Amino acid sequence: MDLEQQIRKMAASGTSKAAAARVIGITTIKLNMICECIEGLQWKPKKSSASGVCPNESKDKWGSNLVKARAARKANLTRTVRGVTGTLNELCAHFNTAVTYSTVQRRVNGGMGLEEAMFSTSKMPVKAPKPVVHGYVRAGSSAVVEHRA
Repeated sequence: MDLEQQIRKMAASGTSKAAAARVIGITTIKLNMICECIEGLQWKPKKSSASGVCPNESKDKWGSNLVKARAARKANLTRTVRGVTGTLNELCAHFNTAVTYSTVQRRVNGGMGLEEAMFSTSKMPVKAPKPVVHGYVRAGSSAVVEHRA
């Protein structure tokens, strides 16, 4: 089968130009130039080709995995508070809490319970300062060094 017949067959079967170019092993720009030379060749309009109908199932093997991964991530982030289930952002919007989503997220990451983090207006407890050892503050602290007389 020569190149012209192969291109006509792909155009008739509904293959997109990009997919046809990949099969032939040329760029889409070169395929477009070749198609201009072939008389009577009609490609289907964009988004109607066979490879573009179900992009998450038939076009590539990664699309369906992406949909599954998003669903799993949403399931892992879903929480229930007072009988309402949703993500932190959805729960904050539903209950119209006095604290922002980022504050709730920071509190939960800091160890506070979810319901307490959403409905408490108190601040997170401040961490105790690092102890002084032998007159000097431990490494990594920004405190001033104490000198002994």
